[in-house]
Amino acid sequence: MIEKIAGIGLRALPTGYAVSTAVFLASLTPKLSLKLRDRELLKSAQVISFGRPRKRALVWGEGPLVILVHGWGGRAAQMATLAQRLAQSGFKAVAIDVRGHGDSPRCRVAFNHFADDTAELAQHLQEPVHGIVAHSAAGMSIMARRRHLGLVAEKYVCLCSPRVPYPLLQVLKAQLNVHSQMLEHLKPIYAEQLRMSWAELDRGDAYRIDEHEELMLVYDADDREIDPADGERIQNNVTRAQLLKTQGLGHNKVMWDAEVGEQICAFLARRQ
Repeated sequence: MIEKIAGIGLRALPTGYAVSTAVFLASLTPKLSLKLRDRELLKSAQVISFGRPRKRALVWGEGPLVILVHGWGGRAAQMATLAQRLAQSGFKAVAIDVRGHGDSPRCRVAFNHFADDTAELAQHLQEPVHGIVAHSAAGMSIMARRRHLGLVAEKYVCLCSPRVPYPLLQVLKAQLNVHSQMLEHLKPIYAEQLRMSWAELDRGDAYRIDEHEELMLVYDADDREIDPADGERIQNNVTRAQLLKTQGLGHNKVMWDAEVGEQICAFLARRQ
């Protein structure tokens, strides 16, 4: 009912106000609760804080640094299973609660926060970043903004990451009854958060890598939030991108699936 009322209200507002209101409503993410499984996994982690405002990250293991980043509306605990697997494979795995998520300070969420907070964490740790594993919007954000931020890694793993921010537009259309004309006004706003044009993002340009970098893409055939075909579209535009296709995991289970975890560990451990 709230969504329907909000949608009617947006349609009644002048376009500029309606667009601003839609962006505001979309930026308010609910806090994802901890599952019992997550609580047990977190007991083995070292908790660190960093940056301004102070944000939280969880650390497992020692070795080459791998940063794990949850997606829009997620939290670091979702990456705990994979982080422990990485630690057992000889990596230092650090999972971040991006601002507005988990136990980091509550605030409005924007696409740039995922990359900005990851870069801030890397600077705080003062270690070479061997790999970054990012889910959904975080993967898109980090790949699009990493060069602007000086965020450098040898290997990137993007789990169910869209080539362009269409999932949030779909949510706005479904939950707030936002009409197509308003969605067109929203596209450049979200593209600007990623420091690219919508056309560049739509081509998959954010995922282009340099000769010294490697990219692994993971997409599930039963994902209801991201079009699984994005993996092939990005791979067609990116030389040397490795594509892993799964089935039956949906949008979130790829983060803690054992087989996917093994392949990620193997990818990160492989020498160029």
